[in-house]
This record gives sequence, C-alpha cells and structure tokens, in this order.
Amino acid sequence: MLRAFSILLLAAAMTGCVSKSSARHEAEKAYLRGQRDAVKSNQQQQLLNQTPSVTVIGNVANRVVPWTETLTVAQAIVLAQYLSPISPSAVLVHRAGQTYTISVRMLMSGVQDMPLEPGDVVELRK
Repeated sequence: MLRAFSILLLAAAMTGCVSKSSARHEAEKAYLRGQRDAVKSNQQQQLLNQTPSVTVIGNVANRVVPWTETLTVAQAIVLAQYLSPISPSAVLVHRAGQTYTISVRMLMSGVQDMPLEPGDVVELRK
C-alpha cells in the first residue's frame, strides 16, 4: 500500500504539478503577450488607414494592397496573392460609383491593364 502511494506521488510530481503562483505568473505572461499583440495589430491597422490603398475582393490572401502611383490591376492581383488555380471569370474595378470591366484574357496577355487610384476596389469573380 505504501509502495503504491509512493509511486502515485512520484507520478504526480513527474507530470508537472503547477503551483498557484506559477500558474498565475504564466497567466499574467499570456495576458501581457495578448495585450502587446493587440497594440501591434492596432498600430498596423492605423498605418494602413493612413496609407492610400486598393482593396481586392475575391480568393486572395491579402485584401488590402498599398497604392502607388504606378499600381495597375495586374500588379494589385499579384500583390494580393490570388489563390485560385484557375483564372477568375471576370475582373471588375469599382471607382467612385462606376464599374469598369477588364477582359481577363487581355489582362493575362498583357494587352489590357488599368492604372489604379487610391480607394479603388478590384473584384475577382469566380
């Protein structure tokens, strides 16, 4: 009986019993990490809000692309990291209440591309 109790006690010690103070310390560290991450994310969002950008809607990894004076539709799609293995069926650019249709075939061949302006929305349809 004593031997079984000793084995049980040894097993409990080896599985990593945590005292209240070390658990509290770990919880505080996790809380502070979360606070730091939230502040960092907020700062990044504020930077994005100050930087002119273009939004890309569709199967992309990055919906917000920083705008530059030379940014085109094709470049925005590349920067947004289009994820589908097949080409979109349509590419639309929404600007100031107007919609422009870009030929996917002509865009892919480099014949037709359109310069973008800050605030434009590029829509990639399936």
